[in-house]
Amino acid sequence: MQGSWSDTSPLEELTPILSAVGAQPTEGTTIETNRGWAVGPLVAFDTETTGVDVDTDRIVAAYLGDGSTSDLSWLVDPGIAIPAEATAVHGITTDEARAHGRPAAEAIGEIVDALARALAAAIAVVTYNAAFDFTMLDRECRRYGLQTLEDQRRRPVSPVVDPWVLDKHVDRYRSGHRTLP
Repeated sequence: MQGSWSDTSPLEELTPILSAVGAQPTEGTTIETNRGWAVGPLVAFDTETTGVDVDTDRIVAAYLGDGSTSDLSWLVDPGIAIPAEATAVHGITTDEARAHGRPAAEAIGEIVDALARALAAAIAVVTYNAAFDFTMLDRECRRYGLQTLEDQRRRPVSPVVDPWVLDKHVDRYRSGHRTLP
């Protein structure tokens, strides 16, 4: 669905992802009932933003999926200009976001709802530099008066797997940046 938008709500589109991995959210479902994140279903989550300041920058795109045809993606009109430096990283221009992006408050609400559904089904969310993406999402919710993911779930955001943290643990003395190739 990357780069295209349908009339189907992202929550409806998440159902095939849950079904494809055999996950059915039920009352009391936890990661423990799924025997741990390493053997359970996983979904990837990523954002593209206008910059790296979680308090002032905005989300311009988000992805949630497992690599199937049911993956979810959002192009967001952040309501501000996208700096050239950010466009150089993700390729999304201000004009593209304004012309084709969803209103920010609406898209952010859908992103939180889709993540909440995955987490309620005990699906671990894999996010590189999770602290940044989830803090950015939290600040966007607060900016638009939306319920945060943690508030919606009434518990900490979990299970989350952060490859950046795992990499630092495995090779803590490696010098240089830990960016993807």
